[in-house]
Amino acid sequence: MKAALAVQVLAVLPLAVGLSAGDVRAAAISGSGATRPNILFVLCDELGINDLHCYTDWVPTLLDLVGQPIPAGLDGVSIAALLTGRGPAPVRQFFWHFPHYTNQGSRPSGAVRDGNWMLVEYYDEEKAELYDLRKDIGESQDLTGSQLERVSEMRAALAVWRKETNAQGNTPNPAFDPAK
Repeated sequence: MKAALAVQVLAVLPLAVGLSAGDVRAAAISGSGATRPNILFVLCDELGINDLHCYTDWVPTLLDLVGQPIPAGLDGVSIAALLTGRGPAPVRQFFWHFPHYTNQGSRPSGAVRDGNWMLVEYYDEEKAELYDLRKDIGESQDLTGSQLERVSEMRAALAVWRKETNAQGNTPNPAFDPAK
């Protein structure tokens, strides 16, 4: 008698780009199943999961789920407890850094997400915007004027993170000629 072999397949596709909360809050697709894929859209609203996690969490999570050690120095953390219903994702700040202009209109900027708060710092203007994503997921109401202490703390955290990660800074190009 032959033993039946069940193969589990897992595909993970992060679907997010950019620094706005709409981009950061985009879906990831994963699925597994022996006979047909069981596709799961990991959307906070759809699943009732409000814990924050990031695509960099997938490698440590997958290693954790299969019982393998997680190497030191990875950017992400395991969210296996969240996915298996054993607990929430670890509470932490999330940082993004994009020090470039693009032909799609992006500007040099960085961001930090701390709970429901999202701070976007524009490097080309020395300007920051702050949003309470629980009340304003569309980032339409900048709260920097009424949350000066929070803005200062989040900008400082972003600056420390950039220094710790040796993030590329912005410096003017001395050879730039706007007439050309």
